[in-house]
Amino acid sequence: MLEENYFIKSKTVLIILLITLVAFILRIIDLDVRAIHHDESLHALYSWVFMKEMTYIHDPMTHGPFQFHIIALFYRFFGDSDFVTRLPSAVFGTSLVITPLFFRRWLGNSGMILASLFFALSPSLVYYSRFARNDVFIALWTVLIICSILRYREKRNFVWLLALSAVLALSFTTKETTFLTAAIILLYLNFLLAYRLIFVHSEYSLRPPLKLIYLLILFPFLWVTTLLMPIKRFKLRVLLNDPDYDLFVILGTLTATQLAAAVTIPIAWLSITISDESMGFIKFSVITILLLGVLCVGLYWNYRRWLICFAVFSAIYFLLFTSLFTNLSGFDSGIWGSLDYWIDQQDVQRGEQPWFYYIVMLPIYELFLIIIGFCGAVYFLLKKDQNSIFLTWWFLGTFISLSLAGEKMPWLLVHLTVPLVFLTAKLLGNMLDNNVYLSRASYTIRTITKLFTPVFLVAITLIFMLVVSLRVNFSNASIPTEPLIYTQTSPDLKLVLDEIEIIHSKKETPIYIETAAALSWPWAWYLRDYNVKYVTGDYFSLIDFSARPILITNKASVPGSMFETLQYARRVQYRHRSWFDESSYRSITFHSLREKTFDGSLIIDGVSFLIYQADESSVGSLYGEAYLPR
Repeated sequence: MLEENYFIKSKTVLIILLITLVAFILRIIDLDVRAIHHDESLHALYSWVFMKEMTYIHDPMTHGPFQFHIIALFYRFFGDSDFVTRLPSAVFGTSLVITPLFFRRWLGNSGMILASLFFALSPSLVYYSRFARNDVFIALWTVLIICSILRYREKRNFVWLLALSAVLALSFTTKETTFLTAAIILLYLNFLLAYRLIFVHSEYSLRPPLKLIYLLILFPFLWVTTLLMPIKRFKLRVLLNDPDYDLFVILGTLTATQLAAAVTIPIAWLSITISDESMGFIKFSVITILLLGVLCVGLYWNYRRWLICFAVFSAIYFLLFTSLFTNLSGFDSGIWGSLDYWIDQQDVQRGEQPWFYYIVMLPIYELFLIIIGFCGAVYFLLKKDQNSIFLTWWFLGTFISLSLAGEKMPWLLVHLTVPLVFLTAKLLGNMLDNNVYLSRASYTIRTITKLFTPVFLVAITLIFMLVVSLRVNFSNASIPTEPLIYTQTSPDLKLVLDEIEIIHSKKETPIYIETAAALSWPWAWYLRDYNVKYVTGDYFSLIDFSARPILITNKASVPGSMFETLQYARRVQYRHRSWFDESSYRSITFHSLREKTFDGSLIIDGVSFLIYQADESSVGSLYGEAYLPR
């Protein structure tokens, strides 16, 4: 029996490793064919400068420093190119595929294999594994955070608290969505501990309705118990023996060190005007109080363990935010600036998406994950499977918080897809394991029919994923005819770049690029080794045209008076970037939704879009002009 189990485990590991290899190949094929996106070019250029000059200054606008460090490291080993720029995302996206091995006890063998397959083929995960953004990095960190929590709850091994501390630090140095993840997990632990205090550890015989009232009263304030634990007669000290309380302390104290800038929220609500000097004092005071507070809580909880966890977290955090001690001010921009900037951006509402944005996006790209994953969440909730309830809370918390957030973007779909993968794999894996066992016991029509259902669901899910992934990442990758692509640099830009490279192979021609409408990106990346000046339109009259420079401008922005001086050049019009036309779903109202539902056009339109997508003529575009020496 032991030998059989070992054989099954070894076979499962081998299958997952093969799936991981296929996933890596899918992520690196033609990785550099699509032109670098506007955002990618910022990440690429700053990473390249960091690699060349060991200079990087953290800017909260471009999120955490981890991405720039990892891309710069890849440049150091493999050179700077479009392919290498996206390679870290491909590697991290592939690493997601192997993470189900950490969830073996919960998922089972079939569930692990299915989760790996879903990670490997998910359209949104594949797309952003081929894109130089930090969302795939965050997805991996979040999975490892969840893994550390589940594994610590099983055996209460200190190693998993260390892993949690390290991964949490990496997550905070990657992107501000970590605040949402930490809040979702802490709320779960908070509720769980409050429930146990009222329903399990209570010394009084209370009726269920009264217990529920007490639970609702205690829930918002349970975190205060961490401050009251030193009081020996405090009755809630029973929590000290609960592994979830250990997780609550570690996750809570380490996250609290990042919350200083939250003080700006009540200041903004009260419309208080504060001078820069006073704000500096407030900033220093709040950070100091928070650090002293978490120090007291951690030392009382378990001073040896907490100090080790805090040291691991702080070392990673400080090294990355200070760019390996080359930018000490990065510590301030991290511990205060990250959250401060993120709070400000909620009012900006970049993207201006409707509240139902993710309700529209999920069925387009993760149709069967959302359907089967939702069924799995309900089923395991009824079964009272604690880990499944935790992952359902993770998905729902992420969905609600991202839907309420001011900025809604397609790359945030990654954060919703990951928990759905686990819930779907858990349900289908259980169905397969149970029905395979029954089929082996008795080969009857009934047992074979039961086995057919999960096999069919797995097959249709994988076929859908594969077809949509190939469409998004290869067929439609360069032209945004679907919302996941959102906006994309046109292939025309690379054609102009080819001509510029031919000209520069002969002589050092000066290049002037107009900065209006963000035209300078991604040119700043592609022309990083060239003699380039970025200018506004009113600078054109000051250019020395005797050197026969190259001019790249917005369409028709060159004044007519300049055409005579540009006789040496030929004008090449090109499409600089394109974006998906969002008017179709933005115009949805409750009334129109009801009508479309009853007349059946909603389903027809949805199926039509899945098959044909939007027409290329519908995409919006920004056009540019390049004036190249003949």
